Amino acid sequence: MDGEGGWTVYARATSAKASKADALLPIGLAHGVTLTRDVAAGEVLRMADVHLNDTSAGAQFHRAMLSG
Repeated sequence: MDGEGGWTVYARATSAKASKADALLPIGLAHGVTLTRDVAAGEVLRMADVHLNDTSAGAQFHRAMLSG
C-alpha cells in the first residue's frame, strides 16, 4: 500500500482506546506494507491484515505504546 498521501488508503480518526481494542492499523504504518487478505474498499484495516516490517522504528514505537 502507498500509505499517507497516496491513492490506496485513507484514514478516519478514532479513539486510542478503540484503536488498541480492535488492533487497528495506524495510517502512519500503512506505507509499504502488503495485505495478508483481500480487503473490500472502505473496510477498516487491522494490524493482522498486513505484513508489517517489525524492525521499522514506527512498528517498534507502536508496539511500545501498546504495551505501556
